[in-house]
Amino acid sequence: MANVLAISLFVLALVVMLACLWTWTALMLPGTVARATERLQARVGRCALVGLMGLLLTGLGLLAFAAIRVSIKASLMRSIDGLTEMLGIGTKSDFAALIVQYVGWLVVAPVAAAFVVGGAAFVRLLAARMGGETEQASRPQVLIASALIISLALSMPFIGWLFCLPAFLCLAIGAGWYSLFARQEDPAKHVTPSVSKGKTVT
Repeated sequence: MANVLAISLFVLALVVMLACLWTWTALMLPGTVARATERLQARVGRCALVGLMGLLLTGLGLLAFAAIRVSIKASLMRSIDGLTEMLGIGTKSDFAALIVQYVGWLVVAPVAAAFVVGGAAFVRLLAARMGGETEQASRPQVLIASALIISLALSMPFIGWLFCLPAFLCLAIGAGWYSLFARQEDPAKHVTPSVSKGKTVT
């Protein structure tokens, strides 16, 4: 019974945390989230493919990092032994473990950032469907409601875990990746020149 209660509280805390994180991102980074929303609406298949590739590459990176983690930690312990004793930072094993953990977080950081931005794009998209008008859709209460709906749908047993969550991960990571790391297209390049009275105008 205690285990069931602990799992339920953990899921509830995760739902609230994701909703708050997506709402904060949608409010604080409106331009970045807007680009991700446009990409999500225009190229769903490409977003899903990019997100799937990002997940696979991150998983392979974590496996490779786990395989060489022991050797990296041993090398760091040998190289920073004298430095840690001189500065009094702590034991060399603690300092080396901290650096190794930081490197591991760096491997996950790009996909995690793309997931947050892509999730906020989903929140903006659902808020636009709920609010109707653009001004009403950008209100904090509408964004919070849409973020809670998405996070609750993803946490639903079986249907949410097996179907909604994998699709959401791929689409959110793909849209966020395009918005954060892909080169933005220049609208001026797509303007078709027209000829009027012997002069070319754009």
